[in-house]
Amino acid sequence: MTDTRTPPKEPGAALLSAARFFRPGTPAPGPHGVALPGGRAADARHREAFSRYSYPPPARVRRPYVRGVLLEMYREAKRRLTDPVLAWADIQNDPERRRRYQRARGKGGLVRASWDEAVEIVAAAQVHTIRTYGPDRIAGCSPDPAMSAVSHAAGARYHSLIGAPMLSLHDRYADLPVAWPRVFGDRTDGPEPGDWWDAAYLMTWGSNVPVTRTPEARRMAEARYRGQKVVAVSPGHAGNARFADEWLHPHPGTEGALALAMGHVVLKEFFVDRETPFFADHVRKFTDLPFLVTLTERAGAYVPDRFLRAADLGENGEGAEWKTVVLDAASGRAVVPDGSLGFRRTDAGRVRRNLELDSVDPQLTLYGSAVAAGVEVLLPRFDTDGGAHGQGGGGVLRRAVPATRLGGADGPLVTTVHDLLLAQYGVWRHGLPGCWPTHYADADAPGTPAWQERHTSVPAAKCVKIAREFARTAERSQGRCVILTGAGTNHWFHSETIHRAFLALLQLTGCQGRNGGGWAHYTGQEKCRPVTGRPRLASAGDWSRPPHRMTGTAYWFLHTDQWRHDRFGADVLASPLGEGRLTGMTGADCLALSARSGRLPSYPTFDRNPLDLGGAAGDPVAGAVAELKAGTLKFAYEDPDAPQNWPRVLTLWRADLLGSSATGAEYVTRHLLGTQSSLRAEEAGPDRRPRDVTWRDEAPEGKLDLLLSLDFRQTHSTLLSDVVLPVATWYEKHGLSSTDPHPHVHAPTPAVDPLWQARTDFDAFRALAERLSELAVRHLGVRRDLVAAPLGHDTPGEPARPGGVVRDWKRGECEPVPGETMPNLVVVERDYPAIGAEFAAFGPLVEQLGTADGRLTGRRHFFLDHDWIHELGEALPVYRPPLDMNSLLGEPRLGPDGQREVTVRRLTPHDKWSIHSASPDDLFMLALSRGGRHIWMSPQDAEAIGVGDGDWVEAVDRDGVVAARAAVSHRMPAGTVHADHAQPSWAFDHLGPTDNQRDEVTVIRRRAQEVEY
Repeated sequence: MTDTRTPPKEPGAALLSAARFFRPGTPAPGPHGVALPGGRAADARHREAFSRYSYPPPARVRRPYVRGVLLEMYREAKRRLTDPVLAWADIQNDPERRRRYQRARGKGGLVRASWDEAVEIVAAAQVHTIRTYGPDRIAGCSPDPAMSAVSHAAGARYHSLIGAPMLSLHDRYADLPVAWPRVFGDRTDGPEPGDWWDAAYLMTWGSNVPVTRTPEARRMAEARYRGQKVVAVSPGHAGNARFADEWLHPHPGTEGALALAMGHVVLKEFFVDRETPFFADHVRKFTDLPFLVTLTERAGAYVPDRFLRAADLGENGEGAEWKTVVLDAASGRAVVPDGSLGFRRTDAGRVRRNLELDSVDPQLTLYGSAVAAGVEVLLPRFDTDGGAHGQGGGGVLRRAVPATRLGGADGPLVTTVHDLLLAQYGVWRHGLPGCWPTHYADADAPGTPAWQERHTSVPAAKCVKIAREFARTAERSQGRCVILTGAGTNHWFHSETIHRAFLALLQLTGCQGRNGGGWAHYTGQEKCRPVTGRPRLASAGDWSRPPHRMTGTAYWFLHTDQWRHDRFGADVLASPLGEGRLTGMTGADCLALSARSGRLPSYPTFDRNPLDLGGAAGDPVAGAVAELKAGTLKFAYEDPDAPQNWPRVLTLWRADLLGSSATGAEYVTRHLLGTQSSLRAEEAGPDRRPRDVTWRDEAPEGKLDLLLSLDFRQTHSTLLSDVVLPVATWYEKHGLSSTDPHPHVHAPTPAVDPLWQARTDFDAFRALAERLSELAVRHLGVRRDLVAAPLGHDTPGEPARPGGVVRDWKRGECEPVPGETMPNLVVVERDYPAIGAEFAAFGPLVEQLGTADGRLTGRRHFFLDHDWIHELGEALPVYRPPLDMNSLLGEPRLGPDGQREVTVRRLTPHDKWSIHSASPDDLFMLALSRGGRHIWMSPQDAEAIGVGDGDWVEAVDRDGVVAARAAVSHRMPAGTVHADHAQPSWAFDHLGPTDNQRDEVTVIRRRAQEVEY
């Protein structure tokens, strides 16, 4: 008789059971251990008796959990007061009880609770926060929606309906190439990997495709059979270098110098020595190279100033300050072509939004023009030692451009962006004055191949060869050359300047926007159909607008008090030609100014409940503006440590924020969560503190009242949370998956129902919405919320500030005018008792959509025109080396120091087996990744400190210490280590107004080999 209870064994079941198929002679993990190299025993964390790769995961969250000490407090308070909101308020009003459960975070003690009770606690906490402090003291955090848009939208919709901000994550873990929106004017987009196959020349620059994008790597292998050439650019001998035709290995963080030198070759040989028609036609039509820039006199020469606008020529019509100008080659007259911002955001110009040039032939250069003469220009360089801090200051180059005056002797002196670019790249033309490189071998002149060799170690001859090949292939193939980038070039403080140098190469050679050409990166827009509807669903734009969208980096930088440890001013990064706009300001000051001037979202927004401001008698907007001007109302960013400005409730779902993305984890645990922390960084001294942001002598600990996690497995975040709700995993729910690298939209369907007490994300947030609505009947009702909406890129508010000039109404430089010199203020009605119903139904605004397209000239930009960009010396592509952490923060210098320790650059690539999904309870995955945490280092560095492969080492920086095993490999260059950033349970901490990892230096030392757990 057949046993129907036992399913038939799959093919190869015996092999799977024996688990002997990983490496010859090395068995896979048995049920009680992990096989490690060299016969080493696994540590205790890996000896747990977990099953192999399994569903469901061994660490599955099966039921709701609440921190035990908090649950006892809540039950006692509710018995006494009977009302959930009053019970929560009772706990929060008692500092001793509040600190008691905060200190228990991360130390175990989670106990089972029912769904009803867990949801009630969360709803009560949120209602109390909304009533007492405001809805913008609540926040939701979930990473990129591409892989599960439905789950992301459920939580985002809930938070948007109650008026809470959604935090961004791409910028938080430095996975958003910021050069793209600056050059192209929109959020990133890129070709599908299938388009790599059509490329004739492919450079993998900072992207280890066979390791981090394994499913797409076959596209490269297939293209090789068509004759495609592949060049790998990587500091170490990464996986992509093994199948490349050529491997360039610059020093970490110096890739921008290599790209600039390649651009020098392209400009000289394909624009100056001979004009390549395909290239010239492309840049005339689709870039800002022909547009005119004014020159301002400085120190006996000139400096680039602003784009010439129609208003500078006497036009006073609608949008004249935002209409940029070119010279018509045929007539020599200044003309205003279609497509600039002045046409896109004015009623009269809507019919002229496109880039059609009609009869206009933009003049690319003024060189050789009878009305132009060479004038010397001053340009910054940052590859010198600079000032005492070793960063800003830099040096000044004296070069020249052809220029002419428009409208007579008193008219503006102008040149083209193209002429400025040639000067920036050091490409001389006969007859121009100034100091120029004499040949490619001139190592002292920025821009030459020999100059880049000094910084990158890439031979100058190899740089010239690759640049020529790239340009010649682009010319012959009509732009079918691709630069494929990844985290390797994005996780740097100055990644924006690195990527702009890449984009300059692609634009100069006509590759951008071509099938088989352009910049291929790894993050960005999703496909058109879901990207149209999903944001409306997620932002609850069908019920109310505008939504609260918050930049994650700024949020965490301020609210985890990393700004208190920022020990250098913003002007340390300024150009030697800067005008002192950042003098006396810190990163926190820049954030505060950006918030109050409307250029950055800021939540919490004001130091008062926005429901009280919105419900004020009369005109709430006028009243708020009057109070801001009088100083009786302030932005919360100006005093982030004041209790009324703290974030109070945080919800996490779809990610382990505190384990894999909370860069600065020790700051989070101390200041935000109020629990145990190993923070080692010193606070800024009195002479280095912010100018406009209030400094409180005692830094607060434990700002957050409640941390909620929705997850299907136990993570670092769930262990630190106060409430944990079990949610369905991928096999148990409907979803929607679409990313920019894939041509399809995938709609997963559940294979089984959610296990145990798990619910889908939608059902979990719907339960929360319904319970909040019930409690809101008594405690909230219908309220009016005063929302501060930032002046978004290419919105009607952007033309309110001509020329990118930064003016501060708080310092009397202008009047506070909503939508112009400060955020737009909007009163939004929130029907809190109806949140549950609104969550599950489309609202009346569902059909109203918006558009965005944000380039000043309407074309792709080489020249960036903004006060702070000019102050930093980055209006044109420029090389900025990695931060000098010794000069800035007193970190050790790179290299051995005579002790048994070595200071290195720490790179954080993806791990082959754990890209965004490291599983510390999965033994197969642990075996493939050597069984746990490890740091890859070179034989030279290992020998300097007496370390062998597999030995324990400590990695130390000012923010923390981590123990790991050394993986010694000849693939690693001396002075550089790899620590896979997607590994479970550890990521190095860092701080800064922009989030990045790779500029940090790390001290590696051998530690005692007896390790106890």
